[in-house]
Amino acid sequence: MHLIRHLTHNTACPSCNAEIFAENIHVDTALDDSAFLTIHCSECKQSLSAHVYVNLSDPEIIRDSQQHESEIAENEIEFAHTILENHTGSVSNLFTKRI
Repeated sequence: MHLIRHLTHNTACPSCNAEIFAENIHVDTALDDSAFLTIHCSECKQSLSAHVYVNLSDPEIIRDSQQHESEIAENEIEFAHTILENHTGSVSNLFTKRI
């Protein structure tokens, strides 16, 4: 999510000025162009609630999102279809990280 990346690069904890990490940002709810977030500081343990509005007509936002868009190739869809068609176990097992 571009918003989370933007916050982690441009926002510090207002209480102690510590760096904010993505794993400490919880999206409480999001709708269209706004979101309610809870941000926890790992240093001072304070929490901040924020209502964030994204101006979707901002040229910088549009340019940034276009740089990160990627199209899915037809062969990738066919490959995913084949895997799902032949899978007999739990679907959640498909998404577990194997080390």
